[in-house]
Amino acid sequence: MPDADSPTAFYDHPHWYDIVHAKGTAAEIDFLESMAAHYCRTRRARAHEKSLHWLEPACGTARHLAVLARRYPHHILCGYDTNPHMLEYAHQRMTRLGHARAHIMHNDMTNFRADRTRKPRLPKFDIAFNTINTFRHILNPDDALTHLENTAASLAPGGLYVLGIDLVDYTLPDTPLEELWVARRGRCTVQHIMLNDDPDSGTRFERIINHITVTTPSTRQYFQSSYDLLSYDLDQWQQLIDASPFTQVASYTFDKEPIETIDRSTRDMNAILRLE
Repeated sequence: MPDADSPTAFYDHPHWYDIVHAKGTAAEIDFLESMAAHYCRTRRARAHEKSLHWLEPACGTARHLAVLARRYPHHILCGYDTNPHMLEYAHQRMTRLGHARAHIMHNDMTNFRADRTRKPRLPKFDIAFNTINTFRHILNPDDALTHLENTAASLAPGGLYVLGIDLVDYTLPDTPLEELWVARRGRCTVQHIMLNDDPDSGTRFERIINHITVTTPSTRQYFQSSYDLLSYDLDQWQQLIDASPFTQVASYTFDKEPIETIDRSTRDMNAILRLE
């Protein structure tokens, strides 16, 4: 049974996490493929080569990489994460798929650079992606910039980083959010309720509280998992990107609709960042 309130409790049970997040994964890969086709300017992409190189920071259960592995047996796929339970699950998943060019490794978002990895020796990547606010787990703004710099150093010239993020407006009244997911795999049902406290404009921390209930024919388990995310308003986001090696060349909502202009009303956003 997970701890009553542990920051990593949900991540320590990757099977349950994967059940909740599996729906829509193939559509997310469709979106990433479209972004690569429209915006990636690496040599391999411009030459329409059959083998692109994909990188997923904080890959979790490798659900995205698994879809890519099924579609593209010749592409190079790499994911890294810090949670040992997630890594074991991801390793087993990719091993079952038998993808010869997939690499799952232990690393974190403030340290990983492809040119620092020796085993295996990694290439420059064409596209990196981190689509569901995982980037905001980096709680220090300087570390966030380091992550962007290291990711840029891991990409080939013209490479993309598709980064999903929710923006905030500290001047608006409190708008607590409650989201509910219910998913089933076999005889196991997982209900996930996510709540958030309004972000603090001083610390920039936004408290996330997850309530998870797991039900099987013979058991019912409940646990809570809470942690902070670093918030960004429009100015903070633009300052970060301006300081980074990237240019934001396009923006899309989480529903994959194009955003013509980013302003203070923008909330969920897939930022299409390119290394020029």
